[in-house]
Amino acid sequence: MTDEVRDSQKEYYENNQLQSTLMLRTETSISNIVNKVNKKAESLCRGKWAKNSNVLEQFSTSTLVCYDWPNDITATPDQLAWKDVVIRWRNLILSWVQSATAKPINLFIDQWNLFIDSSSVPTSSFLCFDDYWYIVDCSESDIQAMFLKGNFVINGLILWGSNWDGTVDSRLFMHWKLVSYNTLTSPTATRKKTIDSLLGAGYWNKPWVSLMKLFTWTCNPIDGIGSDGTSCKWTAWSNNEALLVDKAFWLIDMDLEWDLVKY
Repeated sequence: MTDEVRDSQKEYYENNQLQSTLMLRTETSISNIVNKVNKKAESLCRGKWAKNSNVLEQFSTSTLVCYDWPNDITATPDQLAWKDVVIRWRNLILSWVQSATAKPINLFIDQWNLFIDSSSVPTSSFLCFDDYWYIVDCSESDIQAMFLKGNFVINGLILWGSNWDGTVDSRLFMHWKLVSYNTLTSPTATRKKTIDSLLGAGYWNKPWVSLMKLFTWTCNPIDGIGSDGTSCKWTAWSNNEALLVDKAFWLIDMDLEWDLVKY
């Protein structure tokens, strides 16, 4: 994100104010991280770049996956767990979300995007969370959401579905490090220029660049039922301004070890 969000709002969305968080960053900070990861990835992947779409089967027993052409890749979190995954100039479509016991994902996508496709994920597969957004048994809480964790550095955008027009009508809670060029609200002039240089002219104008437009889940304060049928509580950030009602998107910053970058 850009630096458009105040520290108090940052704490609201991320549940902390750790200096190591990667959610809220300026163009310079994002590019510094991307360049650092890219340099290490180039070194690790030298002579190992795969160019076929069954790359995950090819590297099923490897802890390093390097792919740069010619097709997009569709994968489940289990296929990516505990691997250093480097994808260059192609999209990754993540076709499911993670379980409570899933291993973290370490992913670097250079100059393309991460699509999260949860179209086949029923609400019965959602995890339950306490009031601090940590995973608990569903007998202890009725707060339900999709879940992802890991280190994600996306030199592009995080999008939904398997195309450019997907939105999210369910909550997503994340425990990870996150870098992308998505914004909270409308992109700044600098961000527009950056996105156009990465993805092509006009992509900054897509509404889902904004996380508030990407995540469409809402909570009905009268009956306590979310737009996806799960239970919810009405919460507003301050002064009755509901920036994200009951937090449709939530990131808890956590330190997860990753060889490609040390935070």
